[in-house]
Amino acid sequence: MILTPEQWTALNPLIFDGARVHIQPIQTSDVDVFLDINGRESVSKNFATWPYPLPRDYVERRVAGMRWKNGWRCGFAIDVSGIGMIGGISFGSPSQGGKQDMEIGYGLHPDH
Repeated sequence: MILTPEQWTALNPLIFDGARVHIQPIQTSDVDVFLDINGRESVSKNFATWPYPLPRDYVERRVAGMRWKNGWRCGFAIDVSGIGMIGGISFGSPSQGGKQDMEIGYGLHPDH
């Protein structure tokens, strides 16, 4: 799928509602859930860029960096019906859509 910058902006905010899964841009209120999930030693070993033990201010900065800013970098919270938020995924374009260089990952670092 290829979107022009105009099409991308028209999607703001991008929300997906499936039968069991709801995906929406990350909000400031998601900090506690990210802290709970990524603060577990067994989970943190899977992420090369999230430290362990996980400081709250680090999570706050990462969530702020992943928030939708009407650009080419955003993080999404993944919620499952009856369970709540189970994690997230992020994507971004280092060239801000100028090239075909989209990156997908869990919690892309805002400085990346």
